[in-house]
Amino acid sequence: DIQVEFRDFVVMDGSYDSNYAFRFGKIDRYSKFQNIRILQFGTAMIFQSPLYRITFNDIFIRDCKYTIIADSSQLGFSNVLTEFVFNRCYIDNNGRINSNTNHMVLYNCQEFKFNDCIFEGNFSYGMNITGASENNIFDKCRFEETEVNTENSSGHIHNISETVNNVTFTMCEIAYNKKGTTSNKNYSLFYIGNNAKFIDCQFIDLSNENPENTFGITPDSAIIQIINP
Repeated sequence: DIQVEFRDFVVMDGSYDSNYAFRFGKIDRYSKFQNIRILQFGTAMIFQSPLYRITFNDIFIRDCKYTIIADSSQLGFSNVLTEFVFNRCYIDNNGRINSNTNHMVLYNCQEFKFNDCIFEGNFSYGMNITGASENNIFDKCRFEETEVNTENSSGHIHNISETVNNVTFTMCEIAYNKKGTTSNKNYSLFYIGNNAKFIDCQFIDLSNENPENTFGITPDSAIIQIINP
């Protein structure tokens, strides 16, 4: 339970094994992580304890199997993570060797905010928001060029599950993804199982590839609000 300030580091591995660049236990609230580059790890960040009010500024994650696993259930816990802020994070080219699961999981995450973040060139299922997650905001973020390697899967966000409430995208750019090795042409930028809201967002080049089968959003049974597209 100590307050941590960690800045100006590069951590690099290269093995893509089941290793972690950062495995978070009980750090104190108001801890801050600034200007960190994480390259070629199995998992860039995983959280195993109930934490809140943690800030990440200028984080660069590239070539990792998994990026942010805010999913304590994978370690046998069901903790809630609250009030995390991610500012100006760049998450690029991750999940390449992980074709069947999400490179990012937000499980039981409440009041997470992503500001001016870029999700670009990632692979496979993209992000999964699940569990008792609620009140999560993506503000001025860009989602671009996720490569889909699995059939009937989605790119940037694979799922916002039925147990999730109040996910909002504000002034985001949501651009095309591209089909990978699968022959199936049906894929979406977002697959959403519960309600979500898009406010002042731009949808760009959705017809980049296979326009007859490329969808911006597949809402399933969810209610989608798109305000000022």
